[in-house]
Amino acid sequence: MSEITLKQYLSNQKNTIDKFLISELPKVRGLLDKLIETMRYSVIIGGKRLRPILSLIFTEIYGNVNESAIRAASAVELLHTYSLVHDDLPAMDNDDYRRGELTVHKKYGEAMAILCGDALLTLSFNWLSHQDIKPETSIKLIRILSDASGYSGMVGGQYIDMYPDEMPFETKEEGLLNIHKLKTAKLFSAACEMGATIAEAPEKDIMHAKNFGLELGLSFQMIDDILDVISTKEELGKSIGKDKEQDKLTFVTLYGLDKAKVMAGESIQKAINMVKDLPHPYLVKLCEDMANRTS
Repeated sequence: MSEITLKQYLSNQKNTIDKFLISELPKVRGLLDKLIETMRYSVIIGGKRLRPILSLIFTEIYGNVNESAIRAASAVELLHTYSLVHDDLPAMDNDDYRRGELTVHKKYGEAMAILCGDALLTLSFNWLSHQDIKPETSIKLIRILSDASGYSGMVGGQYIDMYPDEMPFETKEEGLLNIHKLKTAKLFSAACEMGATIAEAPEKDIMHAKNFGLELGLSFQMIDDILDVISTKEELGKSIGKDKEQDKLTFVTLYGLDKAKVMAGESIQKAINMVKDLPHPYLVKLCEDMANRTS
């Protein structure tokens, strides 16, 4: 792999994912025009494509990126976008902006946003069952992504986040960690695990990718909580200050801004230590770049 800058590498990977999404998402035609328009809007309006890029990175480490790997990585992005569409709803986090644009429910209405999320969720698993992917690999990928997204993953994390007072945790620290392991980190973990799985990496390496993704996902959430305090709407592409306004349990509200920054730095370093010996020129750089992100 010839050396280019991290920025160029990420741009190239993002373009690969974007091209696939634009091509493979349903096209506006006929009876379902409005629903399809909403699906395409929610996916194509922006996003760094960090999770699918991580999936492709782990495929690159253990094999070659082909159509199957791109399809699987793109399925992760569909799943992620579904979660954002539903999280933004008034009954959940009640956000008006996402990726610098109106959220789906603000642009198309709440009912359409629910339908859009449902459609993206189911389409992600449709893509993982595509004939491009070996049947035995397809089953593994579906199991990984469903575990990360259902009651034992993102949905469970959102549930705990919405009803923290009903949870049996002994401490707020325990509750916070459980929220973000499930709601955020497990999808990072799944993306890395899926990339290694589709490359048919050894089982111990797949598990290592999974564990790295979990740590990186926690780092990402810590930084996200910090940015909700110190960033701007223009930089972040969504409303800021909502965590404090809604009295949400975050790394900043629980530990304070300074300690949250220290914790994020320690978590990023732990993630880096887990992959510093892997043969990929951009993975450690990506972690370091994430530690300094402003959006």
